[in-house]
Amino acid sequence: NYILLFFHGWTIMSFHPIISIYIFEQEDKFKELIDGYIHDGILEKVDMAEPRNCSYSNKTEWDKNQKKLVPKETVILGEEVPRMKSYTPMPVELRGITLRQLRAINVNIVARCEKEGWVNYEGKPLTPETVTLYDVNKYIVLPFTKNSQASFVETLPSTAGTQPPRFFVSHWWGEPFVRTLACLEQFVEDFSKNTNASHDAQGGGMTEDTPIWICIFANNQWNLDEAISIDPKDSSFTLALTGTCENRVISILDAGGNVFARVWCDFELHLTFTAQMKRSNTNKGSAGLWAVYTAHKHKFQARSGLDPVDRDAVGIISGGTPCDGGVARVNGSVNGFVNGTWVMSTHLQTHLQTHLQTHLQARFTLTERV
Repeated sequence: NYILLFFHGWTIMSFHPIISIYIFEQEDKFKELIDGYIHDGILEKVDMAEPRNCSYSNKTEWDKNQKKLVPKETVILGEEVPRMKSYTPMPVELRGITLRQLRAINVNIVARCEKEGWVNYEGKPLTPETVTLYDVNKYIVLPFTKNSQASFVETLPSTAGTQPPRFFVSHWWGEPFVRTLACLEQFVEDFSKNTNASHDAQGGGMTEDTPIWICIFANNQWNLDEAISIDPKDSSFTLALTGTCENRVISILDAGGNVFARVWCDFELHLTFTAQMKRSNTNKGSAGLWAVYTAHKHKFQARSGLDPVDRDAVGIISGGTPCDGGVARVNGSVNGFVNGTWVMSTHLQTHLQTHLQTHLQARFTLTERV
């Protein structure tokens, strides 16, 4: 049942054919996740084979030559954890995922989706533009973690240890992954600035190595009892949101607004708004932050004299950090249609949040009574 390979009299390999075929197939299928990938046509490969520490910029500055914000000081996040045979164990609330790791998923989707004939729950063919997180779970997360029986983040070889998230992502699984990623790409760019204590408290200093918490990749999909408790306040969602995320939430708004109709997403906002109220009334605890991003292709001109650039997403509620940072401002707030994009004024943001807050308080007070 075993095959021995000999070379000049030396035994160089001994393996079971079926097991070996499975390993080789897995390595080929998930090579973007376990080896690396090319990002946006850059010739240099992004390494995914070696553990990489996660970090954020606790101080940034404007680089005149590159015409963009660049990190001046970087802080390593998390602690290194010895890797077990097939995964790096860590508490669920510390299983953030970085933009580098999310991009690898998208490249894997492009490489495999049409080639392997992926279909959705209705049996209809999928394209890279229509693959949702439900499909990502079926075709990537579950088969990739089958051997480890651990979470996706823990199984990635690029995970060096705990990856404490700086933001919590609230979203609907039915949104195409490519649109979700576009929102997260723009969010990281918008929240990269970190030049003072206020920026830092709002989650500034984001980079492609800064973790964010996304349930599908943080929760062990083979053991969801670990994540979902009888009391939602004891769930992995609450642990992550109220932990290192410090009640900072990014909502990914899909075209149908389904994210605000999902009870878990409403619960996440309820926790955030409650934390903000507590901070406002007692000056204790984390101030929290709520920002909303949606996929929307548009032209953006950062500064006068610079050429407009194409963008795939926009922050319509910024949580105090200017979306499309450089758009026209009126009294320090962002207003109106800018380059074909609707950006909410500070007044409208406050009004919407107050309306949602009232609705959520009533919803969850009633649930607790029941």
